[in-house]
Amino acid sequence: SLRLNGTWMEEAGFTTGTKLDVRVMPGCLVITARPTVTPLMQVFNKAKELPESEQQHVMAFLQGVMARVELDKL
Repeated sequence: SLRLNGTWMEEAGFTTGTKLDVRVMPGCLVITARPTVTPLMQVFNKAKELPESEQQHVMAFLQGVMARVELDKL
């Protein structure tokens, strides 16, 4: 068991609950934070599995949303 704590941990990107990858090498441990998968990225990853025509529908929808966001900024 290895316990690390301190304010420096959060500054380095290790907040409570962060998933970690640990690589073990002779005389060395490398601990890296796993990137957080946002709900949007989860949807995007699922959309990549759709047929090409369905992916085009998703892309058109997202472009419409982005256009609306840009208009709302005006």
